[in-house]
Amino acid sequence: QRHSTPDTTVPTLSPAEQNRKLTIRIHRELDAIGISPKAIGYEYLTEAIIIATNEPVPNLSRAIASKHAGKTPASVERAMQNAITAVINYERGVPTLTEFIYHYANRFRNEL
Repeated sequence: QRHSTPDTTVPTLSPAEQNRKLTIRIHRELDAIGISPKAIGYEYLTEAIIIATNEPVPNLSRAIASKHAGKTPASVERAMQNAITAVINYERGVPTLTEFIYHYANRFRNEL
């Protein structure tokens, strides 16, 4: 009689699959806190959190603006700030844009 050991290998996801799953997870979180998917900053926030989760960069707004023709880092930052400002509870304090992004990036990095 042969005894086989169960296969305990965990399938690894390709980077594209990881980003897709992370995007879904980020959208779920942004939706839960009330950020409108129609807000221009919604997609920029998603991109920023993915970048910060995978490999933090010094200037997220510049990195995102470089991917979008005609966008400046200032306009990207303003759009992200406007998206989160609409849902902030001022009694609890207002996080900076960087604090907001890295809060989620750290959380998702710990889940991966």
